Amino acid sequence: MTLHEIIPVLQVAIGPVILFSGVGLLLLTMTNRLGRAIDRARQLAQELRRCAAAERGPLLQQVDTIYRRARVLRLTITLAVVSVLLAAVLIIVLFVAALLNSDHGRLVSWLFIACLGSLIGSLIAFLYDIHLSLAALRLELPVEERALSLTKATNTWCRPATHFPPSPRMRCSRRDSSLLPGVMTLSAVCF
Repeated sequence: MTLHEIIPVLQVAIGPVILFSGVGLLLLTMTNRLGRAIDRARQLAQELRRCAAAERGPLLQQVDTIYRRARVLRLTITLAVVSVLLAAVLIIVLFVAALLNSDHGRLVSWLFIACLGSLIGSLIAFLYDIHLSLAALRLELPVEERALSLTKATNTWCRPATHFPPSPRMRCSRRDSSLLPGVMTLSAVCF
C-alpha cells in the first residue's frame, strides 16, 4: 500500500481521533466528581461515628445519596471509556481494512454507532449525577438555610450593579411565596 492510498484512510480516521480529546476532558471532570463524592462519603462516615443515634437519620440519607452518586459516576466513567475504546478499535479496523483491501463497511458502521451510543449513555448518566448532587445538597442544608440562601441570591440578582443605572424594564416584586412556607422570595420580572 502506498502513501497516496493511506492518506484517505487517515482522513477518515480523524473523526474518531477527535473524539479522544473530547471524551478525555469529560473523563477528567467525571473522575474529579467521583473523587469529591468519595471524599464527602468518608467525611460523613467520620461524622456518623461521632454523632448520637438520634442524629444519624439525615447523615445516613446523605451517605445513601452519595453512594448512589458514586455508582452513577462509575457507570458514567465506564461508558465513556468504552466509547473511547470502541473509537480506537474503529480506527484499527479502518486501517486493517485498507491494508487488506477488504470492505468492512458494516463493521465500521456498527462500531461507530456503538461508540456514539456509549457516549450518549455516559452523558445521560452524567446528567443524572448532577441531579443527584443537587438532591444531596438539599439533604445537607436545612429548610431555613435553603430559604435564606434563595432569598439572598434573588435579592442580589434583582439589585442593579452600582455602575449601571437601574433598568426601567426590570423591577423586583414579591412573588412565588408558595415555594417555601413562611418565606417571601423575590423574583425579577421583565416587562
